[in-house]
Amino acid sequence: MDLSIVISLFNEEESLRELVAWIDRSLSPHGYQYEIIMVDDGSTDRSWEVVTELSQQYPQIRAIGFRRKRRRRMQSERKREHQREQAD
Repeated sequence: MDLSIVISLFNEEESLRELVAWIDRSLSPHGYQYEIIMVDDGSTDRSWEVVTELSQQYPQIRAIGFRRKRRRRMQSERKREHQREQAD
């Protein structure tokens, strides 16, 4: 493996196909072996579905998805921590 590209995404449904095609056009002609690791941080659009579709077309794609519930829990924890700091 020559290169690992990590992409964090949130509601990027519209740009994913173009991005992956651009990466492939840029790297493949040079013979690079690469992987694209896409991390979906709880998107509310169709980003996860698009990543899943793209991974069938491009075997270089690895997908990691975080659920919205986890994201909300983390936000709630940060809010409570901020409130505690303000109370001190």
